[in-house]
Amino acid sequence: MADQPMSESEVIEAFPTGDLPAFFEELRDKAGRQRPSFRDVSQLNSDGKYLDLVVVYHSNRRLDHRAIALALIEELAALDTGRHLASDITNNATLSEDLDHVVAIVNDSYLRISYLEPLIRAAVLKKPDKEIWAEARGAVAELSLLPWQASQESLELAEHTGSTHPQARFQMELALTENHCPLFVGLDAFHETHFGDIANLKAASEAVFEECRAGNHPIFANGWVDFPEGANAGPNNLDPSDKMDVKKAPAGAAARILVANPVLPLNKNRNLDFGFAADKDAWGASQILVPGRIRCNDARDEREIWLSVARYAGEVLCSQATRRFVIAFNISGSLMRVWKFDRLGGVASDQFDIHQDGLRFVQTILGLLWMNEEQLGFDPTIKSTPLGQQYVEIDRDGAVQKIIIDQLIKQPSGIDCRGTTCWKAHSEAYPDLPLVIKDSWQVGGYDEPFLLQEATNKGVKNVARFYHHSTVLISGAVDDVRQNVRKGLDVAAARDFLSVIQSQTSNRVHHRLILSNYGRPIESASSRIALLDALDVCIEGHKSLLTDGGILHQDISLNNLVINEGAADPSERAFLIDLNMAIRLDPQGDSKTVGTKPFMAVAIMNDVAFPHYFGHDLESFFWVLFWICVQFNGPGDSVGNHKFSHWFDEELNPVMKDKMKTISRDDYFEFLAEENFTPYFHPLIPWMCKLRTVVFPHSEYWRSWADMGLYDRMQTVLRDAQNDPAVQGILA
Repeated sequence: MADQPMSESEVIEAFPTGDLPAFFEELRDKAGRQRPSFRDVSQLNSDGKYLDLVVVYHSNRRLDHRAIALALIEELAALDTGRHLASDITNNATLSEDLDHVVAIVNDSYLRISYLEPLIRAAVLKKPDKEIWAEARGAVAELSLLPWQASQESLELAEHTGSTHPQARFQMELALTENHCPLFVGLDAFHETHFGDIANLKAASEAVFEECRAGNHPIFANGWVDFPEGANAGPNNLDPSDKMDVKKAPAGAAARILVANPVLPLNKNRNLDFGFAADKDAWGASQILVPGRIRCNDARDEREIWLSVARYAGEVLCSQATRRFVIAFNISGSLMRVWKFDRLGGVASDQFDIHQDGLRFVQTILGLLWMNEEQLGFDPTIKSTPLGQQYVEIDRDGAVQKIIIDQLIKQPSGIDCRGTTCWKAHSEAYPDLPLVIKDSWQVGGYDEPFLLQEATNKGVKNVARFYHHSTVLISGAVDDVRQNVRKGLDVAAARDFLSVIQSQTSNRVHHRLILSNYGRPIESASSRIALLDALDVCIEGHKSLLTDGGILHQDISLNNLVINEGAADPSERAFLIDLNMAIRLDPQGDSKTVGTKPFMAVAIMNDVAFPHYFGHDLESFFWVLFWICVQFNGPGDSVGNHKFSHWFDEELNPVMKDKMKTISRDDYFEFLAEENFTPYFHPLIPWMCKLRTVVFPHSEYWRSWADMGLYDRMQTVLRDAQNDPAVQGILA
């Protein structure tokens, strides 16, 4: 009888962890430098006490924390124990492989490592091996949530600091690398689900395959002839499309070709092996229709390959504003998969050998050539005139309106996310009325349109005005991911998966919200005076939303304040947007702990259960202006990384403590301003000091939560600052 595999406890007993000498040497070094009395690690447990790693982390430099963590993870990953323990994250992988991935993540100084503290404490205390490995699994499990966090924060970073900000670019790349992208791999029903409705495909594929096998020099004879032709041969030598009779193509099939040129970049950092495009000269993420990856000498089928395909698809999805999803494929050796990436992640077909199943290969290639734009993932509700002008149609007040799209404002930066995309637009019937179309994929209830409609109907000032909302319908059905995009494909039947951090029943629904205001980000204000005036007007809008509309915004941040200089209507020269986190103020209403960390109120960060008051939003206005003063050296001119950039990716508690220290004393705040405000905003230093004393009287962050007078006091400071000759630029 074959030997039975060992249980986890048997593995841990058979392969003891030992003394972890490399880890303790690193810990002894770092702790010894900071605390001379802790030279010998054996002393750490004296008198029943142990070294509190939180204290060490907060008293040492951040690089030291990382060195301690890396020493432990690398040592654990190298042990035989981890090689014999199965991964909880990825099928057919080991815990050592998961820990190697942790090393790669921790090596990047932008990422927090607080999730490793329980594991480090267990090692410091020399806990039993069973507990140490349990904490190692826990650390890996925490890390598996990191793609979600990175994806959401990458959106905030991209929106708040601009795509050139190095930390924003890092986070967006991380979001594409890890993809915040649950992958369900090996779905037998994928091929029939996605290729079965292409007219005449089966018969045409059989005819083309016969042509490939016919004649004195067939290109298929017990496999595709002359494939592969080297390490990374392109697919052109096995492209059967030249055998296709174009007359057999279904109506609506877009003209496209297979392009292969690994020298040309998908973007400045990544090359694409090959793909389908509408034109042989088309290249780049904004032009590729179906991205592909080919490695003829590498038949591996593992997470690195899947994530590589996901990165290609993510670039395309994030670069084409009208894409609902992206079809992709890869060939590893002679093994092929077809993929679909949407706003819930990725799903993939079963793998097949193109030599052993030549007919299926032909059917796949022809299917990708014949798919119409809707089948390729383009939104059919965004239409084009013969001259290429894009538009959507809406039913408003019983009449159909054509909304002309003028320009793209915002694109998403991830795959499994809301995919929020915004366009500037106008109604064909009312060309002078600027509109903004906001498309997004929402999970669960979506209250923002109804809150905006209420605010508009109640005459709320200086808040984006509601114009229209609808759930997008495709072919008469609600455009959701599970039933419409994936056509009911059951991901529970997947043979394999990666980073599954969502329920198999998760879903997103496609919504379209149209607003009748348009503006630019507040940091693009043409002058310091215009900036201060816009903040004043937005604070007035927040007050109106609260008192006239009965709605609390809850997410005052850099990206949610808009300026529209030169507007004819004074109420539109600045306004609040995005009520996605807002709540109604009613007896049954309940506040939520929400916000963007650099702009959140200290009290909310200090106690997640604390009710959200309007005063907390007013404090957020203070942090928005503070952030602008350290981030920008002129209208929209970002300086990139700065002293407070880590507030985006740190956990709440360290950011809260940093904020409390920042506003702790008059002289210290003024010192920080002098050191960190950009030259352009130095004239605002005395006014920011005054605003600090208004928002934080006596340097205490809890005194103004429910004080309606705070609105007037803040606005007075902002208005007085506008009369300062230094702020006006009259004095040097």
